[in-house]
Amino acid sequence: MKVVALIRDRPHTRYFVNQIHGAHELSLLVIEAPGSAKKLTSILKKRGVGGLTQAIFQRYASPERTQRLNDIFGDDWKRINPDIPVLVAENINAPEVHDRLRTLAPDLLLDHGTSIVKDDVLDTARLALNLHWGLSPYYRGVACTEWALLNWDPYNIGVTIHVLSKHIDGGHIVAQERVEVRPGDRVEDINHRITAAGTQLTKDIIARLRNGETLDFVPQRPGDGQLFLKMHFSKHLQEQVRYIENQGFVEKMLEKPSRKERLPIIQLGTSLSN
Repeated sequence: MKVVALIRDRPHTRYFVNQIHGAHELSLLVIEAPGSAKKLTSILKKRGVGGLTQAIFQRYASPERTQRLNDIFGDDWKRINPDIPVLVAENINAPEVHDRLRTLAPDLLLDHGTSIVKDDVLDTARLALNLHWGLSPYYRGVACTEWALLNWDPYNIGVTIHVLSKHIDGGHIVAQERVEVRPGDRVEDINHRITAAGTQLTKDIIARLRNGETLDFVPQRPGDGQLFLKMHFSKHLQEQVRYIENQGFVEKMLEKPSRKERLPIIQLGTSLSN
């Protein structure tokens, strides 16, 4: 089974890629690098994948942040496994990406954190899945963890693995999982925990496909939730999120959430559950 991952290079996506590769060898990794693809490609050619991720590592090396990343991801966030074939592109829909994937004809595309993938790229694979930071359809689009915190809704934060489609985070759902929100959490901590949970779900999905099992695809009802776009998340709202983080309001909202109900989600291989 040929599996291809599509990412932007971030600590959490490195973890995702390394974990998936450890469970099932990736045929290709496509790194979307807007505005810097030429530079990254040059580093890749000269120093290999290890040198590429080592160069980017410097951006994330503050002791406090490093410890937080280590606590969630171990060492798998620091550098991409050098055995994985890599293609760097300015845009995930660039012609070179489409051509490479069309030649490869993957069985499964896995997307985590790129820009919107267009149909001509999706059509190169038998199945394309997305790891979404949010419980769809309730929270779809951008900054879903932040919106849940702004809504004082900490018990409906989690991950959705869904089919990539023309509807943003609106494709059929394969699996979801809630993620525990803890006192003292920052948005990044929660999102990284979401990636860890979603990575395990993705590994479970791959294992099922390898065993010839059939996946259940549950249609979404977008009217049950809301789509948050980048333009909705204003500078003022970003400041409110930072205020929530810095003033310890996460602990308070866990004690008195605006919504005590845990909305129904889709568990792998099952129907709706609470």
